[in-house]
Amino acid sequence: MPTREPSPPARGLDRIEIALFVFGVFAMAFIMLAFGQPLAGETYLPVVAVRIVGGLGFIWWFHRHLAARGTGPHTKAKVTRLPSRRRQTRDS
Repeated sequence: MPTREPSPPARGLDRIEIALFVFGVFAMAFIMLAFGQPLAGETYLPVVAVRIVGGLGFIWWFHRHLAARGTGPHTKAKVTRLPSRRRQTRDS
């Protein structure tokens, strides 16, 4: 049986990819601030801030998710079943 060569470990996102994603998040925030219509005055800046935090959080999660794929095969957890107690019927 031929042996498989192990695949190279996943590294997550490259630096240039992270830089491009971060640039995209901040560019969209700038476009929202420069050309967007305010929602209700004082709620507009928190909406933009939540979008920035959400975008950066997604980049962080996606980078970790890709890096974790190379740690090894994920197997399903073994399910242990408890012995069931069945009622024994009495024959009358």
